Amino acid sequence: MHHSTGTEPPTEDTLVSGYLEVTMKERRRCQAMSVGVQSVCKLNMGGDRGWEIDGIFERGVEILGGDSEGIWLEKGVQTYVHCFASLKVVSNSHYYSQLH
Repeated sequence: MHHSTGTEPPTEDTLVSGYLEVTMKERRRCQAMSVGVQSVCKLNMGGDRGWEIDGIFERGVEILGGDSEGIWLEKGVQTYVHCFASLKVVSNSHYYSQLH
């Protein structure tokens, strides 16, 4: 994985990994689970414009059941690992030397 100082764009794709921990009080069934990551830019443009929020990047993965009955979630804790590719064209950090 390449580490960027924030002054130049990334040169390689970056993997973002983590886990989803589900705690169940009783055994239940669901059709699917979805995990996502989202990058949002929030700028205060001042004056009448105020705050503007723009979505920059969104990636998700859906965990599907192995059959038509869906996923059985057992009583207790279950852990699901996920991994997303953050493409090099989507910067993981931004650096601005001047704002106009």
